[in-house]
Amino acid sequence: MASCQLTPPRSSDIQTEGELWNNSKQTLCLEDRMVWKGARSADSTETIEKDKTGELKHLAGSDDGSYAALSYKIMDQGMCWVVAWENIKDKKNKVYTDITDEPVDWGKVKNMLDTEGGVFYDTVKHEYGAEIKIDAHGNSPKMRATFELAVVPEMAE
Repeated sequence: MASCQLTPPRSSDIQTEGELWNNSKQTLCLEDRMVWKGARSADSTETIEKDKTGELKHLAGSDDGSYAALSYKIMDQGMCWVVAWENIKDKKNKVYTDITDEPVDWGKVKNMLDTEGGVFYDTVKHEYGAEIKIDAHGNSPKMRATFELAVVPEMAE
């Protein structure tokens, strides 16, 4: 009788792929990136026009995970949209997003991802909304992030 053994995933099999939806009225330009684990760079769309979608792919490389973040400058606004993810072998995947009008503090982003991140995260700041979600399990999760104008409820008269 033949035995069946599961082969653990190789680092080269671990990657994070994502779609970045820009549903705002502004163009987004990649401003910076931070990699805590994985290949030193993430393959990501440099410019995401309004009402268009960008893509990202980050490989684990020789590490045991894809753990990184990107910041996109909101053109003509002086703000950034931050997208962060953690995809570590044998751990639950998680994501975090933020909208900031200050220089991105990567230590704060990492801390928020570690302590507040989850399979879904959303925020509303500076008249914009952002949400992000990722497959909870697996070594090649799909991630989807959306950036848009915030819907402000109308005041009752």
